[in-house]
Amino acid sequence: MYERPTFDVRDYEIVAARLGKWNEREGARVGDFVQMLDGTTRRFTHDWDDGLQTSCKDSCGCFYFGTGHGGGSYMSYSGSLDPTIPRKSLVDLKMWKDGSVWIFHHDHWGANRGVYTLVPLRVFKQT
Repeated sequence: MYERPTFDVRDYEIVAARLGKWNEREGARVGDFVQMLDGTTRRFTHDWDDGLQTSCKDSCGCFYFGTGHGGGSYMSYSGSLDPTIPRKSLVDLKMWKDGSVWIFHHDHWGANRGVYTLVPLRVFKQT
């Protein structure tokens, strides 16, 4: 029987390097949290440049934390999408909240190689 890999020191180093690059990006990013007008907290799931979409209020779906061409980091969401929120209606609360992400164990792609961890994410408020 196959055992899923567990998050280890090497995976931590991969996430730490990606997090350093990812935090160079200003403003709201896929994966960050937003306090909605209805009082719920959600995560941004897709970036349309002028606005961002969110996920269902229980943050269903998964966020892959990857490295793109040129060495930058990104998050990619798999799951349902809600309507777009214009960027101009977002206020950075200067707060952080831990959110779940996954990577491929030791950065080797393949089936059943996902490992999960928490990373600090920015928190915004919809106005």
